[in-house]
Amino acid sequence: MNEKDELEKLFSVSEKDFGEKYKEILFEQYKLFLQMTDNLNHRRSLSNNFFLSVNTGLLSVLGLIANLGIDSLNVSGLWIILGAIGGVLFSYTWIRTVTSYSQLSYGKWTIIQEIEKRLPLSLYDVEWKILGEGKCPKLYKPLTDVEKIVPYVFIILYGFLILFSIALTTKIITL
Repeated sequence: MNEKDELEKLFSVSEKDFGEKYKEILFEQYKLFLQMTDNLNHRRSLSNNFFLSVNTGLLSVLGLIANLGIDSLNVSGLWIILGAIGGVLFSYTWIRTVTSYSQLSYGKWTIIQEIEKRLPLSLYDVEWKILGEGKCPKLYKPLTDVEKIVPYVFIILYGFLILFSIALTTKIITL
């Protein structure tokens, strides 16, 4: 099924069949759905904070160990490499999480815009159009685009740490 077919199912009962409280109930459901969307954005923010904190901590520990010297701490370079690979995988999980939240958000905003067609004002739909529907970065750059940059930065940093550890371990470079 495509998006249009699914949106046609959104209004399962017509106003006439539902009765006199249709608009009141519609507005209450709309407000509840907006609250659920806001809750999703809050969870998204908490998730980003979690991933940022763990990555920052892991990278700091691995960097500190590498800086102090693998041999002086009796730590195998392999452990630093494995830790950095773990960081890469964790950062990839972050990217997938951001993508998932973005997809959920898209679905919610599509439904909100559809509900607004039955309300006196289409606030979010008009706002989205004013912002160029996310297609013009000068008007609006979607948060997901920005959110995905940070995990990639961590992946690059972990990659440098892996290369540095390999170079140290194989004595290509010495400190």
